[in-house]
Amino acid sequence: MSKGIAALVWGPERRLGPGYGWVVLAAGFFVLYCSYGVQFCFGLFLPEVEAALAPGDRGLVSLMFSLYLLLSSLFSLGSGVATDRWGPRPVLFLGGAAMGLGLMGFSRSQELWQAYLAHGILAAVGMSTTWVPLTSLAVKWFPTRAGLASGLVTTGVGVGQLTVPPLSALLLEPLGWRTAYVVYGLGLLGAFGLAALLVERPPRGGESPRGSLTTADDGADDSYTLAEALRLPAFWLFTAGLTVLWSVVYLPVVHLPPFARDSLGLSPRLASLTMTMVAVGSIISRVGGGAFADVAGHRRALALAVTAEGLGFLGMWACTWAESLPLLYGSAVVFGIGYGSVAGLYAAILVHLFGRRWASSISGVVFAFAAGAGSMGVYLAGLIYQTTGGYGGAFALGMGLAFLSLPLFLSLRRPERPRARAQVA
Repeated sequence: MSKGIAALVWGPERRLGPGYGWVVLAAGFFVLYCSYGVQFCFGLFLPEVEAALAPGDRGLVSLMFSLYLLLSSLFSLGSGVATDRWGPRPVLFLGGAAMGLGLMGFSRSQELWQAYLAHGILAAVGMSTTWVPLTSLAVKWFPTRAGLASGLVTTGVGVGQLTVPPLSALLLEPLGWRTAYVVYGLGLLGAFGLAALLVERPPRGGESPRGSLTTADDGADDSYTLAEALRLPAFWLFTAGLTVLWSVVYLPVVHLPPFARDSLGLSPRLASLTMTMVAVGSIISRVGGGAFADVAGHRRALALAVTAEGLGFLGMWACTWAESLPLLYGSAVVFGIGYGSVAGLYAAILVHLFGRRWASSISGVVFAFAAGAGSMGVYLAGLIYQTTGGYGGAFALGMGLAFLSLPLFLSLRRPERPRARAQVA
């Protein structure tokens, strides 16, 4: 590899102005918008994929997508460490290649095992290079406005959820799933590559309260290493709370539309509006929640967000007997506000607790545990529905687990180094 190509891929030293952090935020927003937008489109093509690869066995096709979700979370362990060690640029280049090739390979699959390899594994490698590297990079650039920065970059997820599936239904669904996933693969390959050229690690010290870049030493914030964080109660309290909360985070995404159709008798179009309501609440809260946390404190903002999720589930449960359409849509918005706020605060809270220097590595471990549990609630809700014939127990489960996580988050305290050790550092 020539020196020029090596410098392009591994990240040359560049003189960055005080406003370059906003370019990094825009690049992160763009990647999260594209990647999560495509992820939310899988359900559009599920019947076609089933007919082509596993006729009459939708469970096996759904399992492939569950494998993709699980592995993309677990692989974040590696992407977080790699980002701290080599920077975000090579991670995004490699992730884009894996994502693009995985989705294009999926489009050419003739057997289900080929789809498992291409989408379930290779595309999962690519997806693992999005959330953890980009959210941790955002808060490293804006340590004094970490909540706002994290909220802005993760808004890409909500906007992608709101816009990419309907655009795909209009433009790509008529062309068939194979053509659609070629377009997705090529598009994500280009999106990741463009973002990789733009992202940079912040100069040492990040930004000052006024937004200008400082030259303080990178270790001046007294950051904890991953090994040190793993020995702290705060790490395990936050990880446990997030794992409990996120174990049911996909429950409304999967089961709220069929509940609206089957139990309330809504048309598919009106039932799909429940997801629009979740997305609207999520978009509003990611920015507003982050800015609120920077002023009111991360723990208070997190507690309010978790409470909103629990109240959203409470409203959904009430709909099982009240059968109220306004209550259903309102509950979806409230859930979206809580869900979006927690997602927007995630990276900012980790930096607040453990510092900036090794944020990507620490975030990768937390995300692997918490996001890896995301399919549990979906599966349990399906079992409850099959057993009881309704979704009341499933929504009650979501409410219970959301409120169960609240004491764990309220117990969080920022760890303090022993004074003698802090002086040595």
